[in-house]
Amino acid sequence: MKDTNSKKLAGKETGIMKGFWGKLLKGKDLAVAFTFALLIVLGTTPGYCEEPTTLQLNFNMTEMFSWTQMILDVMMPVLYITLGVSLAFIIIRALKSAFN
Repeated sequence: MKDTNSKKLAGKETGIMKGFWGKLLKGKDLAVAFTFALLIVLGTTPGYCEEPTTLQLNFNMTEMFSWTQMILDVMMPVLYITLGVSLAFIIIRALKSAFN
């Protein structure tokens, strides 16, 4: 008597190879998974430096507001011109639709 079960299972992937891991272990996916794991491991290795460096911020509130005011003063004419052109197009379209 021949074992028919072994013939059925010979052509198919069984068990864990049928699901997610079976797809992962094929071709490019394995290389991508390996590269991803390698980058994670290499990215978590600690750096060896002599002393920790800190970010030193020289922050002056009065200078910040003077720079903001200067930027606003320079950009307002650009804003006015853009709004004027946009309003002109809206008025022209309204006049065209009124007389059609």
